[in-house]
Amino acid sequence: MPPKALVTGATGFMGSHLVQSLVEENWDVTCLIRATSKSEYLRKFPVRFVLGSANDIDSLARAVKGQDYVFHLAGRIRPTGREVYDISNYQLTRNLIQSCLKHNPSLKRFVYVSSISAAGPSLPNSYSEESQAPSPISEYGRTKLKGEEAVREVWDIIPATIIRPPNVYGPRQQEMEQLIKLISMRIVPLLKGKEEATSLIYIK
Repeated sequence: MPPKALVTGATGFMGSHLVQSLVEENWDVTCLIRATSKSEYLRKFPVRFVLGSANDIDSLARAVKGQDYVFHLAGRIRPTGREVYDISNYQLTRNLIQSCLKHNPSLKRFVYVSSISAAGPSLPNSYSEESQAPSPISEYGRTKLKGEEAVREVWDIIPATIIRPPNVYGPRQQEMEQLIKLISMRIVPLLKGKEEATSLIYIK
């Protein structure tokens, strides 16, 4: 039997790449999506869809039942109000992990894709270490950190992994593709008018 996985945020940039990779590895994939999500790209793959939202507990229960793995990538990234960030990044994570605890306690692993923003910025001319205490400076980072804490509360019961990816780029990522195109034309944008270092990771 192929491993079964639930992917949240499947219609997003990282989520769609993950779904494609899992399908290519012959995984049995279920995607938890909102009714308003644009899922056209995913519909060419042999995956199942569950419609749900952060506070629709019944939909979360249906989604997690019978899964071997849960990959939680859903969340709000673009600037929005504090309440929306809290619902999308914290409450959804808390409700999803609690649904796993109640309806699928034998889950093999819960993978939470947080963000480097949860750690906060590094000091000038230095790099952050994982052992450093997080100090997020944005509402996005603070709510992603709260999501991490919700996962840590139960990871003595449910095996869990928390990932803090930096800036991610690759195929179908329009903003970064535009930046790379400028660089290939030897047009290099200056950030804040001076040299800046940033962490990048490529996915495909």
